Amino acid sequence: MHGSEEQAITVLGISGSPRPNGNTDTIVKAALDHIGQLDGVVTEFFGLGGKPANYCTGCVDICHPGYGDTGTKPAEVVPGSLCRHDDAIKEVLAKIAQADAIMIGSPVYFGNVPGPLKTLMDRSTAVIEVD
Repeated sequence: MHGSEEQAITVLGISGSPRPNGNTDTIVKAALDHIGQLDGVVTEFFGLGGKPANYCTGCVDICHPGYGDTGTKPAEVVPGSLCRHDDAIKEVLAKIAQADAIMIGSPVYFGNVPGPLKTLMDRSTAVIEVD
């Protein structure tokens, strides 16, 4: 974490690169260092590279309690905590739910984002509000 802990805004920087400590990690960290110098901002980095990331299986009844037979009300759970996968994506989803802002860095693979970041995007359904 950078910045003062007493500050009001938390910015989570996510590197979607599958390569830990690569160029994308470096640039996201540099941007966070710059943002962290602003008054009222606390930053945190999360790199997806080298961490386990299971694909979304679309089990909306699990990640959105009340839509299935879990009997749990949405206000009683931490966003993303009910996902059946126990991996880095579940960890970062909890951080996303707590952040005031997120910044995502990604390399371009064949005109798209790499697998770990696409997996995060797919699995982010666990932190959106369903009406």
